Amino acid sequence: MAYNAGQSSVYVNAMGVEVAFIKDYLIWSIINLVCGWGLGLIPLIFSILCRNSKMVNDISGAKSMSAMALVSNIIISILGGIGWLSFIIVMALFVAAASTIPTGG
Repeated sequence: MAYNAGQSSVYVNAMGVEVAFIKDYLIWSIINLVCGWGLGLIPLIFSILCRNSKMVNDISGAKSMSAMALVSNIIISILGGIGWLSFIIVMALFVAAASTIPTGG
């Protein structure tokens, strides 16, 4: 069943749940893929599966994949932040240690 409002249409399944309101967190997953040390591939897969479930009107599958994408995005964001913070600290310590090495002059 489709309700037309102007030029857009919203598809509602038999239970009255709008598929468009199920979030797939795809943008967040792509950002995590870049900033999450490669671990962002996990939420990206869940986001794509959620989007595919929405396309075939599988509401329960879309909600399940949406929840998995959300949880994995949160975990990867935290781990990625810890990873970047650790990297910055190690590089700062390395630069500090390298600047204290006496030169042969």
